[in-house]
Amino acid sequence: MTISKKEVFLDQLAASHNDDSWFPSLQTALDRLTADQAAWRESPSMNSIWQLVRHLTFWNQTWLNRFRNEITYEKIQNDTTFLMDHMEITEENWKSDVDALNRVLTDWRSTLAECPETRLDEDIPMLGQGAKWWGAISNVCTHNAYHIGQILIIRKKQGSWPLSET
Repeated sequence: MTISKKEVFLDQLAASHNDDSWFPSLQTALDRLTADQAAWRESPSMNSIWQLVRHLTFWNQTWLNRFRNEITYEKIQNDTTFLMDHMEITEENWKSDVDALNRVLTDWRSTLAECPETRLDEDIPMLGQGAKWWGAISNVCTHNAYHIGQILIIRKKQGSWPLSET
């Protein structure tokens, strides 16, 4: 049996979103995390879990919009994707940002499931010939897994991981 690129990417998006397999999913990594824990930073030069969630939301939404042909390419300063300027640290704001990330990850999976397999072999218009959608989606999946690892390291440093059974 041959597995398509689309099936592989759907599996990878699920693994990073909410299907614990080889590593804890984002859903598990964020489980039972309070707003204060999410905003905690080991030092001013390090990102918080909350900042990582906002960064992941930004890049997943940006690449999903590009895949859907909803936006054009624009130069973005990556550092700005981590900003939380003047944001109040509340449980409501934290839940809102987690919900936004869950929505975009769910949207990625439904959009990918509905697209034809041939779409993955198309060139990405803003990047030119040779840059295919399958490569971008592969990098989105890798990027998500990388930051899940960072989230788990931060949780270990703050003493909120592993999750207790209670």
